[in-house]
Amino acid sequence: MPDQNAAIMVLRGQLKAAHDVLENTMQDVTPEMASWQPPGVANAIGPNYAHVVVAEDALLNGMGRGAPPLLATSWAGKDRCE
Repeated sequence: MPDQNAAIMVLRGQLKAAHDVLENTMQDVTPEMASWQPPGVANAIGPNYAHVVVAEDALLNGMGRGAPPLLATSWAGKDRCE
């Protein structure tokens, strides 16, 4: 059990660090920048950010806690953050 707790603590730290990098990257992104569609096959920033947030929700709530993800509960039917 101690090894499992240590692994959980390491995973929590890695997830927090990755999320902090994401938030720092997004810090000065305006709504206009987030919705701008670059030419070619690149994706807009906003949908990519949403994808990461939904994936975090599924990983942490769905798999980690065994609870329904926010996308299936309080976020259900919403198409943007309010």
